[in-house]
Amino acid sequence: MNIFKYLLLPFSLLFGCVVYVRNWMYDFKILKTYKVEVPVISVGNISVGGSGKTPYILKLICLLQEKGLRPAVIYRGYKRTGTVDCEKVDISSKPASHFGDEASLVAFKAKVPVYVSANRVLAAQKIMKDETVDVILLDDGFQHRRLHRDLDIVVLDATDTCANYILMPVGRGREPLSSLKRAGMLAKHKINLANQMPSLLTDIESSIIFNGLVKLEDWVRGNYNFVDPRGDKVTLVSGVAKPKQVSLSLHEKYPNLIVSEKHFSDHHHFRDSDIPKSEVVTTEKDAIKIKDLKIDTSSV
Repeated sequence: MNIFKYLLLPFSLLFGCVVYVRNWMYDFKILKTYKVEVPVISVGNISVGGSGKTPYILKLICLLQEKGLRPAVIYRGYKRTGTVDCEKVDISSKPASHFGDEASLVAFKAKVPVYVSANRVLAAQKIMKDETVDVILLDDGFQHRRLHRDLDIVVLDATDTCANYILMPVGRGREPLSSLKRAGMLAKHKINLANQMPSLLTDIESSIIFNGLVKLEDWVRGNYNFVDPRGDKVTLVSGVAKPKQVSLSLHEKYPNLIVSEKHFSDHHHFRDSDIPKSEVVTTEKDAIKIKDLKIDTSSV
């Protein structure tokens, strides 16, 4: 830990006290929760930055639909350009950036009702009023205790170390690890990279790994046939929290591929000039926004 982070330790302690008091007030019913008529399942984490929640939400939707259930999803819509307090995602009428990349991706792929709002209770109320659903999935909801949930799933990054869970601002922790006792289920993400990076976790299983590449024009049509890179050089373009892990996955799948990298901040709003004219590899979360650009995407 560098000297700058030592100076921030008092702020981490203060933040921890605030988190403890807030959780205590919810535990003892001093702060009230709002319960809707259908079960609510939260998929969250205890640290800032990408932990891989979206693949789990997509998988949960599939599992619920296989059981004959009708799910809806609530997203905060982080960094969305839309300003309406609560709205249903409709990427046929507005670009993905209006609603946020993750919410748009889930609406596009799963074809279920997806609502965005910083007020999760308001979103849940609107879903119950306007939709016919059997269950609500709440993205990034572990800390949002105002909306009652029937199951908390916490996704933990297999490549994270204990240092990453030190409370903010020294580390990336939103809550201490002891808060995991509230979770009903733990899920481990990026296990295929855990042997390449120091890992905190060793005993939770997951099957979500990088499988291959799909052409953007096929992906938009719902065709997920894998293809290989056309040449021996590609440009990796991403706007995700942990681009290093995307790069490692790509190199693991294609060890002989020459990869140049162009990374932006998480939830980046792409412009035409951000995408090079060479063969481009990107993530689904970025593809949902890149498809809205007025460029030739035949090489993506």
